Amino acid sequence: MPKGKEKYLPILAISIDIVLLFNAFLSADYIVFQGKFPHPLFYYQLFIGWVLIWIVVAVNLKLYDLPRVLYLDKIILKSIYAITIFVLISSTLIFFITNYKFSRLFFTLAITLFSMMLIFWNLMLVLLFKVYRSRGHNYRTIALVGFNDQVEKYINEVLLIPEYGY
Repeated sequence: MPKGKEKYLPILAISIDIVLLFNAFLSADYIVFQGKFPHPLFYYQLFIGWVLIWIVVAVNLKLYDLPRVLYLDKIILKSIYAITIFVLISSTLIFFITNYKFSRLFFTLAITLFSMMLIFWNLMLVLLFKVYRSRGHNYRTIALVGFNDQVEKYINEVLLIPEYGY
């Protein structure tokens, strides 16, 4: 469980994700339908469904519980995994709920735009945290008892890199 101000990070991050999803949704609408949906009520319901699905996926996968040591590859893979689950759930629901009144090009374009924006946003978030921690904010104090090869290895790998926040 995050402590301090970090406990608000998932709420803020998911809110930004919803803005990104809305941006991707409207951009795909503009590109595919020139800004006018063929069935507006259906597409608005689809957007609300996408928001609810994304919130469930992001919360269940703990997408924004950032560890002390941030690895870009793990965060990108976690984001891609979340997007894959989101696509599978939403396409399954669209297949079973609709009667083929949905544009495949719109779906593909909206998901592609959202994926690119989400991965860029996650990379920027990690970069911001690394800079924030390297300047001495959000630091942790630890006590190491004893001194042997394992402790020396720990000091060399973690404590001497200011981006970790120790």
